Amino acid sequence: MSTEGNTPADYDPRFRPANLADSGERTFIRSTWSRYFKMSRDAGMIHTDDWAMVMHRQIDRVLDRASARSILCFEGSSPGFLYGWIAGDTSGPMPIVYFVHVKAPFQRNGLARQLLQQLGIDAKKPFEYMCRTADLLFLKDKIPLATYNPLEARFPRATSTNARRDRWRTK
Repeated sequence: MSTEGNTPADYDPRFRPANLADSGERTFIRSTWSRYFKMSRDAGMIHTDDWAMVMHRQIDRVLDRASARSILCFEGSSPGFLYGWIAGDTSGPMPIVYFVHVKAPFQRNGLARQLLQQLGIDAKKPFEYMCRTADLLFLKDKIPLATYNPLEARFPRATSTNARRDRWRTK
């Protein structure tokens, strides 16, 4: 699918749960998450030579949590073409977004907002996110009540107490 000159009228985004048992879908999610988070100042002190070895395992652990969900956005006329994805957990009282990715040519067309909706999150209501990237700067006005909480990645959700959460919360 060509991305030149695409407008929202030129494509037909659809959504479905990711099949993480499919190595292609898992690889797409893991590699885009890893690649974009690697450039974040919040990514931690992991040397570039060790990045994939460390982060791919950590990303898989988050994706494999019992209450985690991943949703793909694909082209309706070409289901193999993926626009992006979201991973998160809406099982508790505070929804958590682990990561959202939309391919660059299709950003700023509402796909991230639609992915949030597909996960069950209203962008105008409170939710937490655990990975902060430069792209988030462009979205802050669209998710005014979202709160950064990287501890959701570090601890199992059942042990991620309010004290731990409140210590790291930032707007």
